[in-house]
Amino acid sequence: MKKIIRKAGNKIIQGAHWLSDVLTPKRQTKRWLWLPASVLAALAGAYLNLVSQNGAGPWVDAITGALIAVLLTLVVGFALWLTKLLIQRLGRHLGLLPVAAALTAAWLLHHIGDHFAYALVAILFIGTYLITVALLLLVKRQRLLAAGASLLVGGWLTLATGHWFVQEQHSESPVATLVAAYPETSNQALVEPGPYSVEHFTYGSGKDKRRADYAGNVRFQTPSVDASKMLESWSGWRGRMRSRAWGFAADELPINAQVWYPQTGAGNAPLPLTLVVHGNSNMFNRSELGYAWLAEHLASRGHIVASVDQNFLNGGGLLYNGIAPENDARGWLLLEHLKQWQQWNQDEEHPFYGKVDMNRITLMGHSRGGEAVYLAGVFNQLNHYPDNALLEFDYHFGIRGIVAIAPVDGQFRPAGKSEVLTNTNFFTIHGGHDSDAFYFHGDRQYYRAQPNYAESQFKATLYLHHANHGQFNTQWGERDYAGLYGQALNTQVLLSGEAQRQAAKGYFTAFVEYDSADDSKLFCNPELAGTILPADVVVSRCQTTERKVLANFEDGIDVTQGNAAQINAQGLTLWKEAQLTFRQGTRERGGVWLGWDAETEIQQPAFYELQLAHSLRATDTLHLELAQLDQDPPGYEGEHSGLRPAADFIVELEDASGQVVQRRVSEFGGLLPPLPARHVREEKLLGLVGLERVMSNVFSNHLVTEAVMQSVSIPLIDFASSDLQLDDIRTIRFIFDQGAAVIMLDEVSISN
Repeated sequence: MKKIIRKAGNKIIQGAHWLSDVLTPKRQTKRWLWLPASVLAALAGAYLNLVSQNGAGPWVDAITGALIAVLLTLVVGFALWLTKLLIQRLGRHLGLLPVAAALTAAWLLHHIGDHFAYALVAILFIGTYLITVALLLLVKRQRLLAAGASLLVGGWLTLATGHWFVQEQHSESPVATLVAAYPETSNQALVEPGPYSVEHFTYGSGKDKRRADYAGNVRFQTPSVDASKMLESWSGWRGRMRSRAWGFAADELPINAQVWYPQTGAGNAPLPLTLVVHGNSNMFNRSELGYAWLAEHLASRGHIVASVDQNFLNGGGLLYNGIAPENDARGWLLLEHLKQWQQWNQDEEHPFYGKVDMNRITLMGHSRGGEAVYLAGVFNQLNHYPDNALLEFDYHFGIRGIVAIAPVDGQFRPAGKSEVLTNTNFFTIHGGHDSDAFYFHGDRQYYRAQPNYAESQFKATLYLHHANHGQFNTQWGERDYAGLYGQALNTQVLLSGEAQRQAAKGYFTAFVEYDSADDSKLFCNPELAGTILPADVVVSRCQTTERKVLANFEDGIDVTQGNAAQINAQGLTLWKEAQLTFRQGTRERGGVWLGWDAETEIQQPAFYELQLAHSLRATDTLHLELAQLDQDPPGYEGEHSGLRPAADFIVELEDASGQVVQRRVSEFGGLLPPLPARHVREEKLLGLVGLERVMSNVFSNHLVTEAVMQSVSIPLIDFASSDLQLDDIRTIRFIFDQGAAVIMLDEVSISN
């Protein structure tokens, strides 16, 4: 046995020495290895750095990339030389080397997380190096070895990179059975062009070194503004590189925008003003041009629309990782744009003198811009910057509405607190196949928004299950990740860009043209949108009147105590108060989790009831905010395949005399089941290339269902009965008599 082990050990050592000699050949043959390796690395580095647009100019980018790549090649060569030296010194202890390598590889895979792109670059780089080894072997007439090495390395690299393009995409959505087409309605007119011809121009610094639109081509020159108190991260060597790339620093940001407005026929009345702002993309992209589809449409209907340039606040390339947190600066910069419009509107010599209705302003923002517009609405009502009160605010513009398009939320949290938007209409739209902002942060903004309902203000959400992040901006497109990340996404199930923007166009138009409470009906009932909406799973929520909260599960830890009700339950398999969740992270809001199993043999169904402190009125409407989760209740032993069945339960009202009337929640719209979203392609080949662990880290949040909160409104008059006293309702009871499910209940409230 010892002889066999010794013989195997000697073979391993001989093989290691052979590999070492191949990878670090003798001096007289090194030129055959390093020359092609250096040339290939220089070309690859020049190309990658040029594509990444680091801002120093194409020649500088290419040369810098080539030098970095050659340097890395030398580093790899030095590492191989050290490896050879280590192999020679280890001798009979060589067996420790693969153990150490395996442990190192396991550690790297575990910690690689979202840095998958770096791993892939490393794989490609090492593969390129090994190919040059194969070329060397060929040159040295070792054809058999060269062919074997080429097949091994080339085949493995083909699998490692080519699987992005050959994986199966899923054209059939798991929720296809839930999709219904909407009938055509009179609201179709919202997406029709208006009667006015449209003019376009730009305003800006007049000296932009990268964009002629904001240099010599500006119609109106604007002053720069100082955002240094908000952009402390614009500093260090990265800050200097950013300043060199753009020609300005944080203390002299430009006021740049593309503007569309009705040229003729709009009359002399002041026109509503809408500012639209993009989010984060490569900073050398022209992201603000991606909303021309919306700006031209609104301008044709009598609106002034400015698409604001904030690309200089974005990240991009190898030298710029962004300057987050910066969304407060994005929001503040919008208010500085409004200040400029106000000055023009008051300047008797300016062409826009008296042409702008500064009391009909709407702010729309996409992605990081979605948080920016929300913050702008908050800052507009403050007198000081929350993070540095020495910076005073004096805005108080007539902002009537905020639209958050697939927004992020929570990047700016002064003193760890969330901002509350008051006295403003609010609307947010989100896609269930958003692979960038892959959870509905607009839902959190919706919770915090506090419109003035006495002034007919409202708030609403719209969830389009097969919409993505990028197609709201024509410059971004259907892939929410760039490069190889983007190739891994399952784009076949997405709505077309036209259909996604059509829905947004209709709702955004209705929002900016909102005049009275009657106009809010569209936001509460998607069927009124008609063919504006695509044939897709659509969920809307809205609130148009003040509500009295019976229970919102936010205060205290007594699960039997609501805001205006005593709570009781029986027969549930799950009953707890906890944070409501997204795919990842929290909605920053408490709720109650209820689970039941009515499929087992039970004598009495489970129920959850609220015993009211004060009786309801026949004219009241009961509102439930809830969502079904993609999980089985504790102890459930049944099985289901495919789409989880939608939960249904009884709503029972009981008056003071004990009389009851029941209706099913499905009679009032009911619940959607948990909505699965397959963001990435089938991963059939990942195991062959050893990337399944990496990919599960990168896309772990794109492979699960989303619990979409729904509003269910139940008019009490629908429970009218000769026996039930609707003006003396004392108990609201939910009876779980069907199936097995878990739901999150956010709030129970009433309105008159």
